[in-house]
Amino acid sequence: MEHENTIQNTPVTADEQLEKKFEYGKFKDADALYSAYQSLEAEFTRRNQELKQAKETASEAAIKTTELQNKLHSILDDEEFIDKCVQNEQVYSRAVLAFLNSKSNTQTDAVPVLTAQMGQPAAAVIAKPKTLEEAKRLAKLIL
Repeated sequence: MEHENTIQNTPVTADEQLEKKFEYGKFKDADALYSAYQSLEAEFTRRNQELKQAKETASEAAIKTTELQNKLHSILDDEEFIDKCVQNEQVYSRAVLAFLNSKSNTQTDAVPVLTAQMGQPAAAVIAKPKTLEEAKRLAKLIL
């Protein structure tokens, strides 16, 4: 009996007391919990770095957008540049077509405009000849 008492009365170490005092949830011991914490900390750090980089990229894009908007406004305010664009046949044609297409798309009652994209006839005033000579001239133009 003395032997049984000595086994039961063996002092418990500090580590064993800590193990009994704390519960580790789904982890079997403190080492497993610490390992999971380290993994979680590494993932948290990685995600924060990605977030920081995404914010920097978005900030750079916003700065570039603002710069481009400022350049565009300065170009549109430059009368000399606008005059040169209007004098360029290709630029002028594209601008007029873009304008007319935007108007015909927004107004359902708009008069159809002759464009390469739409393929519709242009609205024109019908010329009614007043004399035989005018009729002859119109007939020659048509034929």
